[in-house]
Amino acid sequence: MGQTGVLLGAFVLTLAVLTGAFFGIQQLSGGGSPAASPSPSVAPSAPPASPSPRPSSPTATPSPSPSPASPAHTASASPTQSPSPTGQPPATHAPAVTPAPSGSAGTIDVIVPGNQYINSAVPSNGSVTNNADGSVTMKLDRTVSDEIELDYIVPADRIPAGKTITNMDVLVCGTASGDFWESYGPQGSDPTEYEVVPPESDGCWHYRDAPGPDTTVKAFVHLATTFTITRIEYTVTVSP
Repeated sequence: MGQTGVLLGAFVLTLAVLTGAFFGIQQLSGGGSPAASPSPSVAPSAPPASPSPRPSSPTATPSPSPSPASPAHTASASPTQSPSPTGQPPATHAPAVTPAPSGSAGTIDVIVPGNQYINSAVPSNGSVTNNADGSVTMKLDRTVSDEIELDYIVPADRIPAGKTITNMDVLVCGTASGDFWESYGPQGSDPTEYEVVPPESDGCWHYRDAPGPDTTVKAFVHLATTFTITRIEYTVTVSP
C-alpha cells in the first residue's frame, strides 16, 4: 500500500510536469505570433514616407524655370517694338512722296482721222466711204433693218513704252442727219453715249474722264441715216 502510494504520487508529479511543460510551450508559440504581427504593421507605414518627397521635388523644379523665361521674353519684346515703329514711317513716306515731285505723269494728244477705223460692220443696204480729206461717211437706207458700225482706238505706238493710261477725254467730231445715229465713248466715260443729238458748238460730241486703259470709241447708224466722222481726238494722261 505504501509502495502503491509512492508510485501514484510519482505518476501525478510526472503528469503535472508534462502538463506544465505543454502549456509553457503553447504560451511561447502563441506569444511569438503576436510579437511578429506588429512587425508587418510597421512595414506599410514606411512606403508613404517615400512617395511624399517625390511630388515636392517636381513642384520645386518648375518654379525656377518660368521665372528666368519671363524676363528673357520681356527683354526681347521691347527691342523689337521700339525700332519697328521708329523705322516704319520713313519707309512708308518715301514711296508715297517720290512719285509726286518726279513729274513722270504727262498728257498726250492723239488725233485719229475718221477713215482710220480699226473695225467695220457694213450690211448690204449700207456703205462706208473714205473721203479725200481723211473723213469717213456712213450711209444707210431702210430696206434692211440693220446697222453700220465703225470702231476706233488710240494707236499703240502713240503711247510711250512703259507708260499706262490713267485718264482720257475724247472728242468724236463730225456731222449726222437722218433717222438714228449714235456714238459711244471709252468704257467709264462721262457720258457713255450720245443718241440722235447734234454735236456741240465745236462740231464734236464730248466724252470725259474715262479711266483707261481701254480707248475704244464706236459709231453707229440705223435706218435712213448719214453720219460723217472727220476725226477722233484723244487727250490721254499717262503715268509709269
